[in-house]
Amino acid sequence: KLSHIFFQKAAFTEKNKAFEEFKQRNYEKSLRLFRLALLLHPAQNNSSWVKIKRSIESHQADASFKLQKYTQALEFGEQSYQSNSTLNVVSQRSTDGHLLN
Repeated sequence: KLSHIFFQKAAFTEKNKAFEEFKQRNYEKSLRLFRLALLLHPAQNNSSWVKIKRSIESHQADASFKLQKYTQALEFGEQSYQSNSTLNVVSQRSTDGHLLN
């Protein structure tokens, strides 16, 4: 359990650094940090994790677009869309009481 918490906190740290780099228009660096955040965060099947994943993927698409890497931007956008679809399913199941977060 401790390692899970450690990696989750490390992922949030990298995600926050990535957002700062993105705001500073350091898009290449933000992409690397977003990728690291996704690698570090223990994957979970709950709405909180899916929201984080969707947000990161959306920002990755935006950064890629700003770098004129249009194919990559499209791929990240599709991943974000899929995460959003997953979020809707997870949220619906949570409301129905079929899935606990």
